[in-house]
Amino acid sequence: MGGPRGSRPHDRTGEVPASRPRTTGQLDSPAGVLLGATPDEPYELAGIELREGDLLLLFTDGLVERRTRDIDEGLELTMKAAALLRGDLDDGLDRLIEVIGGPNPEDDTCVLAIGVLG
Repeated sequence: MGGPRGSRPHDRTGEVPASRPRTTGQLDSPAGVLLGATPDEPYELAGIELREGDLLLLFTDGLVERRTRDIDEGLELTMKAAALLRGDLDDGLDRLIEVIGGPNPEDDTCVLAIGVLG
């Protein structure tokens, strides 16, 4: 995940943008096509400065989408729950998934949290 210490490039890999829930919320997606959508189109990277105490949250739409609610509601629930993550991220992510409605039986879910230590 190259870049200078404290920075991380990110790309446009799906319909749900990366998030920094404790500070800025959802990150702006870079312009261009989704990564891997076509072998011939270039894609862009964007960068973000990460600071001590930041949390970068990457997840698939299976975390926030449900047939019973709007995706924006799922995103809002996720951001609120993620802003409270502290300590052990493994346990925290399990709690986050439960708070927003539990595992999605209709879609796969992948969640990656990167906490910046001091």
